[in-house]
Amino acid sequence: MNPTHTFLPGAVLLFAMSVMSTSLRAQGLAQVVPVASGAMGHAPSKPDLVGPDMQTVALRKAKDPMVRTTVRGADGSYGVRVNDANGQLRMEGSYSDVALNDRHGAFSFYHANGRLESAGMFAHGLKSGLWHCATVSGHARVDRWYEGLPWDDLQVLLGLATRAK
Repeated sequence: MNPTHTFLPGAVLLFAMSVMSTSLRAQGLAQVVPVASGAMGHAPSKPDLVGPDMQTVALRKAKDPMVRTTVRGADGSYGVRVNDANGQLRMEGSYSDVALNDRHGAFSFYHANGRLESAGMFAHGLKSGLWHCATVSGHARVDRWYEGLPWDDLQVLLGLATRAK
């Protein structure tokens, strides 16, 4: 996998000179201010933080800060890992687009204690096939099966709706 730049969709990134916190400072992350094309050009109150390598982004939109690292795969996909502020892996998966909007491929989500919460496949942004799930203590939960269909198509498949002609 070759490293690639991480871009925030629809935003222009301006690097600020200050460093936000001790943990982020230790990771070498510098503050950036995304300037979105929106209501009077106001920047969000909680800008994301992008590392100097342009691969690592500190996600501040969540209640608890997370760090997202993106790596470009040889097949053109974008491998993503999200770690919490303590460095614990919380999610890893693959996207088909640089904007990280289209989840495609294997995904794993983890509880805060590091145990697997769920794992399965996405196909063009939709859960598809068998997903294995577990509790915080690591005990297996009921596995789930996803058809990989948009909501409208799933309703038709289940006989809950019909298509307009």
